[in-house]
Amino acid sequence: MTLLGWTRPARLWIPTFYLGTALLFFLPALITRQVPLPLENAFHLPHSLWSGHQPYKTSSPVNFTLGDLPNYYYPYMDAAVPELQHGHIPLWNPSILSGMPFMAAHQPAVLYPLNWLFAAVGAQWIWVPTAVVRLFLMGWGLHLFMRQLGLRDSAALWSGISYQLCASGITWLHFSVHNVLAFLPLALYATEQLLATPRGRWFLLLTACLACQFLGGHPETSTLFAIVWGSWACIRIPWRAPMLRLVLLGLAVLAAIGLTLPQLLPTVALIRASGTLANRSHIAAVGSWSNMKYWLLLVNPYLFGTPLGGHYWSSTGNYNEYAVYMGFLTIPFVLVGILRGCPRSVVVFWTIVAFVSLSWRFPLPGLDRIYGLRLLQVGTGIRFNFSWSLAAAVLAGIGVESILAPSRTSRALVVGITTACLALLLVSVYTLSHASTLGAWVLGGLPRRAVLPQVTSFYQRHNLQLLMLVALAIIGWGITISLLSGRRRTVVGGALLLTTLVDLLSHGMAYNGGTRPQALYPLTPLARVLHSLDRQFRIAPVEGGIIEGNSSMTQHLDNAFGDDDLVSLRYLQFANHSTMRRVGALSIIQPQAQRFFDLSNVEFVLSTRPISSTLATGWSLWRQDGKIRIYRNPQVLPRAFAVFKVQVVASDQAITAVYAPGFDPRATAVVEEPIPELSHGQQLNFTAHDRLLELGNDQRISVARPSSSHTGIQVGSYQPEQVMLDVNLSQPALVVLSDSYASGWQVAVDNKPAHLYRANAVFRGVLVGAGRHHIVFRYRPQDVLWGTVGAGVTLVMCLVGCMWVQLRRDRATSERSAL
Repeated sequence: MTLLGWTRPARLWIPTFYLGTALLFFLPALITRQVPLPLENAFHLPHSLWSGHQPYKTSSPVNFTLGDLPNYYYPYMDAAVPELQHGHIPLWNPSILSGMPFMAAHQPAVLYPLNWLFAAVGAQWIWVPTAVVRLFLMGWGLHLFMRQLGLRDSAALWSGISYQLCASGITWLHFSVHNVLAFLPLALYATEQLLATPRGRWFLLLTACLACQFLGGHPETSTLFAIVWGSWACIRIPWRAPMLRLVLLGLAVLAAIGLTLPQLLPTVALIRASGTLANRSHIAAVGSWSNMKYWLLLVNPYLFGTPLGGHYWSSTGNYNEYAVYMGFLTIPFVLVGILRGCPRSVVVFWTIVAFVSLSWRFPLPGLDRIYGLRLLQVGTGIRFNFSWSLAAAVLAGIGVESILAPSRTSRALVVGITTACLALLLVSVYTLSHASTLGAWVLGGLPRRAVLPQVTSFYQRHNLQLLMLVALAIIGWGITISLLSGRRRTVVGGALLLTTLVDLLSHGMAYNGGTRPQALYPLTPLARVLHSLDRQFRIAPVEGGIIEGNSSMTQHLDNAFGDDDLVSLRYLQFANHSTMRRVGALSIIQPQAQRFFDLSNVEFVLSTRPISSTLATGWSLWRQDGKIRIYRNPQVLPRAFAVFKVQVVASDQAITAVYAPGFDPRATAVVEEPIPELSHGQQLNFTAHDRLLELGNDQRISVARPSSSHTGIQVGSYQPEQVMLDVNLSQPALVVLSDSYASGWQVAVDNKPAHLYRANAVFRGVLVGAGRHHIVFRYRPQDVLWGTVGAGVTLVMCLVGCMWVQLRRDRATSERSAL
C-alpha cells in the first residue's frame, strides 16, 4: 500500500491512531446521539423566542463563549446544507438584512470540500463528521511534517496529539477558523516534499491545501495561514539551487487562488461594498509586563475560572481568544526543544513564531507597536494563539526527540522544568481558591471585581474538572522523574504521551457539549402562525435577545435585521435609522423608524416592551408569546409596489432623501439616475389624504394612507434567486421590490431585458409601462460565473501540467534505461 509516498504498510497505524483520537473526542456525543451545539445560548435568554418552547432538556453545559455557533453558524448551515444535498449552490440569502449574497458569507463556507462531502447527513449531524476529519488532518498532517523534518514516530506523535487537541483549536472547533487551520500542517508537509522532490503529486497536494483553506471561509485566519506558511517556505527554499522549486511554489499559490475564484471574487466584492475596511479602527494594544500573568494559562487553563460558565473575564475578549493550553506536560518539552533541539534553524524559526505569537496575544512592552500594524488588523485582528499552538507543538516534538537521544542533560532539564511548572500550577490553584485575599496577584488586572467570586466558586475541592487537572499534572510529574534513570525512555515517553492525551481530552470534551437534535431551534407556535399568512412580509426584533444573530433563518422568517461580518455599508447606514426611543417602559417608534419599517416591508415588530408611535395610529398588539409582544405595522408597504414619480439624487444623498421630512414613499421613489418616462421633481406634491404631523424638531413628515399603486401587483413566485411579479398598471410606473439591491441581479419585463434601478437607496426598481406585464428578477452574479470559468481553466491546467511533467520524467527514465 502506498500512502503519500510511503510504501511501508505498517505505517497505516499512524493515521488510524489520529482518526481514532478524533472519534474518541466525539464519543460522548455519538453514544448519546447529541449534536455538538450549545443551544442553551439561545434558550437561556429570558426574552428569547424559544425560552418557553424548549421541548427537550439538553445536557450541554451552558457555554456563552460558543454563542456564535447556534446563532450565526447553524442558521447558515441549516439553509445551505439542503441546497447542497440537491446539488445546488445557494447564491442569495433573502432571509436576513432584506437579502444579501450567500456565497461571500464566511459562516456556511458552501464550497468547502468537507461540507460537500458530508452534506448528505443533514444540517444537524454535519458538525460531527466534518470536525472529526479536521481534527484528523491537524494531527496526521503535523505528524507527517515532523517526520519529514527527521523526527521519529514517538516524537512526531507528541506534536500531532498536542496540536490536534490544543485548546485554541478545540475552542474554535466548529467555527470557520478551524476550516482554515486544519490544512496548515499538511500544507507545510507538502511544501517540504515539493522542495525535496519537485513532483506533480506534491504540487497538487500543496495546491489543494492552499485552496481548501481559502474555501474555509475566514479571511483573517487565512491571513495568519499565509504569514506562517509563507515565512516557512521562504526560509526553506534553497535559493542557490535552480529556481524550479520557487516557481512551483508560486504556481501552487496562483493555482489555489484560481481554484477558489468562485468564492474569492464574491468575497472581495462584498468586502469592498461593506464597511469592514472603511470602519476598521486601529487597535492600540497596550504592552505591559503585567500581561505576563496571562502566560500562566500555559500550565493552568482555568486561571480565571472555567469558561463554561460564560463569564467574560477580560475587558478585551473571552476564553476562546486567550486559549493557549497545550497540556501540562507539553510546556517542559517545548522549553527543552528550544534549548536543546536540532536542527537549530528549525528551532530558531518556530521559537520566534511561538514567542512573537504569545507576546502579541498578551502584549509586552515594545511589541505592542508591531501589533498595531495594518496587516495584523484584518477582521477583528489575527488571533495569534493559533500560531502559538502550532509552534509549540513543533517544538514539543523536537524536545521529545532530544530526550530519546542518549543525553542525560536533556532529561534532567525536562524534570526540572516540569517541577517548576507543577509548582506554578499548585500555587495558582491554592491562591485562586482564596481569590478574595491571595488571588490579587493574578486577578488584580481584571476590570470587574464581580469576577472574583465566580473564580472562587470554581476552585472548590469537589470540582472534578479542577481535580482532574491537578491529578494528571502530579501523575505526569511522577512519570517524568523516572526519566533520570535513563532506562526505558520509550516506555516512559509513551506514558507521558498517554497522560497528555487524557489531559487534553478531558479539557476539550468538557468544553464542547452536546444538544439533542430535537431541540435544535424547534418551530415555535408564533412561526407557525406567521407562516399561515399568505403574503410576503418581514419581521424586526427591536431588542437584543429576542432573536439572536441570524437564528430567524431557522424559523424560515424574513428578517430586516441580522448579523454578518460582511454587510453592505449602505444597508447598514439605511438600517441605522430604525432606532426606537424608550420612555420608561414604553418604546416609541419615531418617524425615521416608521419610514424604515414601511419601506423594508416590516409588518411585524417583536418587542418585550409596549410600543407606541408618534405618527401612525393602529399599532396594536397582534400576538403575545410569553414576554414577547408582536405588534403589527398598520402602514407597511407590500414587498412589491409601484410609484408614478421619482426623485433623482446623487448616490451619496439617497439615504438622506429617503428619510427626509415630506418624502412620500407611496407616491415617489428615490433613484440615482433619471427616468425620462416618469415625472421628476425635488419638491414632492402630497395628496389630499396625507396627514402632516408636527415633530419635536419643528420638521414635518408626510405619512400617506395606503394608495392603490400596488393593488395591481401580485407576487407570482418568490425564490431566493428568482422573483416573479405580475403587474397591471394604468400608467407607466417604477415597480419597487423591497429586496436589497446588489450587483448580479438582472430583471426582465415580458421576457425582455430591462434596466435595474437602485430604488429608495437600497432596494430594486424596474420601469414598467401601462397594462399587464410579467416581471422576473434573477440573480446571476458575474463574479461567480467568471470565477467558475477561471477555476475550471485552472484545474485543467494543473492536471495537464502534472501529466506533462510525469510524461517527460517517464521518457527520460526510459532513455536512461536504454543507454
